[in-house]
Amino acid sequence: MPPEKRDSTVVRPSRALVLSGGGGRGAYEVGVMKAYSERNFAFDWIIGTSIGAINATLFAQGDLAVLEEVWSKITSQHVYKLPSPQHLRRVFFGQRLGFLDTSPLEEMLNRYVDIERFRASPSQIGIVTTDLCSLETKVFFKHDIETKEQLVDILMASSAVPLLFPPRQLNGEGCWMDGGLATNTPIQEAINLGAREVYAVLVEPDPVDECPASLPKLIARIIEMLLDQSARSGITHVSFFNRRHRLNELAREVEESWCRLEGPGNNGSNSNSDASAESEAAFLDQIRSNLENLERVRLFLVKPPARRVGSLLEIDPISSKWLLRMGYEDAIKSCVHIES
Repeated sequence: MPPEKRDSTVVRPSRALVLSGGGGRGAYEVGVMKAYSERNFAFDWIIGTSIGAINATLFAQGDLAVLEEVWSKITSQHVYKLPSPQHLRRVFFGQRLGFLDTSPLEEMLNRYVDIERFRASPSQIGIVTTDLCSLETKVFFKHDIETKEQLVDILMASSAVPLLFPPRQLNGEGCWMDGGLATNTPIQEAINLGAREVYAVLVEPDPVDECPASLPKLIARIIEMLLDQSARSGITHVSFFNRRHRLNELAREVEESWCRLEGPGNNGSNSNSDASAESEAAFLDQIRSNLENLERVRLFLVKPPARRVGSLLEIDPISSKWLLRMGYEDAIKSCVHIES
């Protein structure tokens, strides 16, 4: 991917970077962002879910180097702790809604999040999370977030893997969890915000012939299936959006084969026939005018190759460094334009 060349006379389409959830595979996204950043490839919107939301936040702060360093050092123990007997007892009696203790992740976010630099970012930032009470999926924007405490709460909610990580209340209400439940790859949200070039980073792994051997791995595999289906839904939305542009071809077909019913004895030669033809032409002109004003969405995917890529719950520096390098190289060499 060559450095972006800017022409002051050309207005490029609104551009969005979409970062999906994927737990320990999030290092791949950082590699992709590094490739874009080094080439001054700017985004108007950065929208993230789960680990994608955390990566988006630090990237927006200008902390790409910090992200790279953190991913190169952390292990799973820096994100969650295995449950103690007391914790399991609270889960059993309904006092906790997650099997794992995510206090290490919250401590790490409090250490690195900077609300002032987050709000000052030149890009608009969107963080996706889902409320299990109202079944609402919401995108929180930087202008919705005023304090560091609010930002950390929203990031913890967006990354709360169902059953494993505890959900959060936001402003004292709801049961907010991983945005990937409904929108793991928030492509549709980017389009609704006006983006017409969408660069989506997918870190869901391709299917592997391996059976989960523990309860956490079983839950993780189920979550991965949900995340993969959500990503496919986002790609389908682009196809649906662009299908409207194809109506232009239909309008031309209608114009060529318009059925003009002539009254008995009129032979289509009277003034009514002329008026009808003018009305039809005006109608078709209006269709063409409306369709020409629609902008197509161009979707580009950056995705790991078809081999096992990390794990939702397992994080270690060796795998993360490998993912960082892979994401960097794939962004340069393997960005795929999805025709739709």
